[in-house]
Amino acid sequence: REHASSLGALLAYEIANTVGIPAYIVDPVCVDEFDAVARVSGLPEIERRSLSHALNLKAVARRAALELGRPYPELNLVIAHLGGGISVTAHRQGRMVDVNQALDGNGPFAPERSGGLPVGDVVRMCYAEAPYQDVDLTYEQMFRKLAGKGGLVAHLGTNSAVEVERRIRAGDEHARLVYEAMAYQIAKEMGAMATVLGGRVDAIVITGGVAHSELLLDWIGQRVAWIAPVLVYPGEDERVMRVIRNIVRGLCHHHSVMSPVSDKRVWANVQKYAIPEEFLDQMNYHHREQDIVEYRYQILNEFGINSAWLITFFERVPFIGLVFMSEEGFGQ
Repeated sequence: REHASSLGALLAYEIANTVGIPAYIVDPVCVDEFDAVARVSGLPEIERRSLSHALNLKAVARRAALELGRPYPELNLVIAHLGGGISVTAHRQGRMVDVNQALDGNGPFAPERSGGLPVGDVVRMCYAEAPYQDVDLTYEQMFRKLAGKGGLVAHLGTNSAVEVERRIRAGDEHARLVYEAMAYQIAKEMGAMATVLGGRVDAIVITGGVAHSELLLDWIGQRVAWIAPVLVYPGEDERVMRVIRNIVRGLCHHHSVMSPVSDKRVWANVQKYAIPEEFLDQMNYHHREQDIVEYRYQILNEFGINSAWLITFFERVPFIGLVFMSEEGFGQ
């Protein structure tokens, strides 16, 4: 219930349950293909777990295989998903055999997550021991500090790579240092995954929304390009956008805005910029369990646009959709 990628399983269950048939998930949200040696940590009570952005990682692995002209089960790949959290993975001949525990484990810090930290300091902070004797956090607050309010949010007060780059262009040296440190840690983790593959790496693949950042990619590339060719597939996977377009089409019918609406009349993308409050106030607001999905829409009927839609999943994954009055008006 805390990440948009969980919607697939929930939707499949609801649809299958209505007609009494089983639901099967291909490339589920998390998948465990670890080698036994990858599970062992320094404490027998704690096992390393395979928690990653598996859905996207597997998708871009197959996309890279097509570009390389070889089957995915024949390739060795280091693949990194750069989003609110960061997963850096080793894929050996079709299996994802190692990954930093992206949710609350180790590896690079991310826009919203702390990544690997000195364990002793984390323990001292949890128990308010010196030098953290003034810290007074509940379990939930501490966990949120690590996953949700860590990384760029903790250092710079924002999870937006666009905003961080704006500050860097304006001369903010602290923002530059933190952003470059994130690139440094990502590159270091890629090097670690290359050792898992014995140095035999066919390609390094980078995906996710933050993969739109040319500055970050340049810093990473300077450190890892010697390992293998670097392939970049930024965030907006067309299959995800197709699902969002279908949702917009269904909502158009549900609210009697327009029906039927062909796929060619709908444009959708990740919402990258803030929408002015005065525009939001004019939009119709609805939700289906507010913490799962909420949406707004406004009928425009001008400039060739029938309606505008804003859809947010799990209170943090926003998309924008436009419905055009005709297929001819799309993209004009």
